[in-house]
Amino acid sequence: QRIFSMIKVAPKLFVIGFIAMALGTVFTTILALARTLIQNGGKVAGFGLFNKAAIDGLIELFKTSTAIGLYLAVSTNLRYQVVAGILEGRIIDPLFSKYPAAQALGSFFVRTANTYIGAALMVDFLKIIAGL
Repeated sequence: QRIFSMIKVAPKLFVIGFIAMALGTVFTTILALARTLIQNGGKVAGFGLFNKAAIDGLIELFKTSTAIGLYLAVSTNLRYQVVAGILEGRIIDPLFSKYPAAQALGSFFVRTANTYIGAALMVDFLKIIAGL
């Protein structure tokens, strides 16, 4: 059941990761351009939609967005299935079934640890991708 859950939501998670990375990058680029325009009195050297730097930037944006989409579809999804299916479902819930507060606290700690582990893994993943 957990394996099917991973396969079922993977495309949706990929799209979410891809769009979030693309929109975040485009928004940040627009803000940086606006700041440069303000600082330089409305002039930006070498700005154009079809110059080599812009095309290279679009290719890099596509590669990074694809990588983040894949990371979300695989790593985040796998970690969530382990947390929800194994750690909570098979260990925490049965162990603390008579103590709902302890059950909630255990889930909180496991999910918080999962968040920090995921962030650290994403940083390492992006370092590897940047090196390619």
